[in-house]
Amino acid sequence: MNEEGKSKVFFSLFFIVIVLLVGAGTYFLYFNKPTKKEKIINSANKVKVDKKKDFIYYEGVDVLSTELALIYKYPVINFKGDDIKKLNEQLKADEEALKDKVVKLDSISDEEKSRALYTDDNIYSAVVHEYKTYTYDKYLSLVVREYTYNCTGTPSLNKFSAYVFDITTGTYLKQSELLKERDVLFSKIQSEVRNHLTNNPININEDEELDIDKTIAGLNESATIFIDTDGYINVEFIAKTNNSNYNDSIKLK
Repeated sequence: MNEEGKSKVFFSLFFIVIVLLVGAGTYFLYFNKPTKKEKIINSANKVKVDKKKDFIYYEGVDVLSTELALIYKYPVINFKGDDIKKLNEQLKADEEALKDKVVKLDSISDEEKSRALYTDDNIYSAVVHEYKTYTYDKYLSLVVREYTYNCTGTPSLNKFSAYVFDITTGTYLKQSELLKERDVLFSKIQSEVRNHLTNNPININEDEELDIDKTIAGLNESATIFIDTDGYINVEFIAKTNNSNYNDSIKLK
């Protein structure tokens, strides 16, 4: 092959190499980027205590009654930090304390027994926690609802609480911090609750009257705020009447 032919082959190979390099660079620059979800997961794995486990997992499982679906267990927040450690200790202690509230049928009076609708596992009443988690973007919410089971009626919801975490940093977001991140003022929540109660009244007893002002005033203490799987801000609160209370909720985008 003469020199001219060699030059053509060389430049042809050089051109092909350049095209391949440009193509590969374009692919890695535009098409092989990790998605936002992958970036969040990668960041979250770095702040886990145990990388093999979920962000929240459960320990201390103790089945009180299979028939009644009464189970004790406590959540473990799988992030590093002293504040998370203290929260885990508190959640465990709260769960353990419920075991002392079980009342057996054979420990009550015959009159109380006569009102029992269920006699499964000799349980008259018990207090249990229901745990539910919600994940949206970088937010992980743990909602704890406390119920009282009573064999004379349907379970009643006693109280609720929520814990929201930024899984990219493993930090626990206090209510004020969460609202600030979502650019929502607490006064906005108060206004939305007032509108909800005004425009969506529920049927209450004739001798009861909904006290909207008292409900609004109590939001600082009773409102449970978290992010659901659709990214909505959920607000669960206690609506107050002149005689009793009931649980209600709203959603904000």
